Amino acid sequence: MTESPATSPPAPAEQQTEEQKRAIEQSLQEKKDLSYYHAHNRPREDLSQAKKLEGKNLCNPDGNPEKLDEKDERYFPRLAAARDESEPVRRIKKVEKYMFEDGNKNVKLHVDFEDPEILKQGTVTVTYQEDGLGMELNVLVEAQNTIYRFLVRDQPFHAKILPDKNSYKVSSDKCRLVFKLIKENDQEPWPQLLEKKMNKHTGWGQ
Repeated sequence: MTESPATSPPAPAEQQTEEQKRAIEQSLQEKKDLSYYHAHNRPREDLSQAKKLEGKNLCNPDGNPEKLDEKDERYFPRLAAARDESEPVRRIKKVEKYMFEDGNKNVKLHVDFEDPEILKQGTVTVTYQEDGLGMELNVLVEAQNTIYRFLVRDQPFHAKILPDKNSYKVSSDKCRLVFKLIKENDQEPWPQLLEKKMNKHTGWGQ
């Protein structure tokens, strides 16, 4: 007799017809433990006396997270969020328009906000990286709940600047902040403001 694929376990023995019982018995005799009915025909395993293994480095079999005691060596406190919850969440708007001039001992960087009201109403904060290769400029305009941000980080400056020697002023048109960035090496010319990125497809700098 050819056994056809089954999509569900066989019915309980008390509900099986004589023909079904003979078919199952024949399948078990011919195919033994390879029979489809082999696994389904076994009695259910009694787990009432099973022992639950617990201890270090063992997962929780119930699937629920285990609360660790603070004295447990696996415990470490979750760091509190750095942002003060009382502070409002600000919109961040990237400022990408700029130009620069290479001088002998310094580089002039003009960051253009285009709208004079931004610098008129805003509060300016400038942070220079300690390694001299980046900076973060934020102008917070409370009335707009917006921070205008100019950032040099992932693509650093062409060369190092002196973080504690730089200065800036507002341009005459009130739309730009003009920075005087002091070079660490005043003998090195800057052909561009930022370090060239290598194009992974062409191998050329960009």
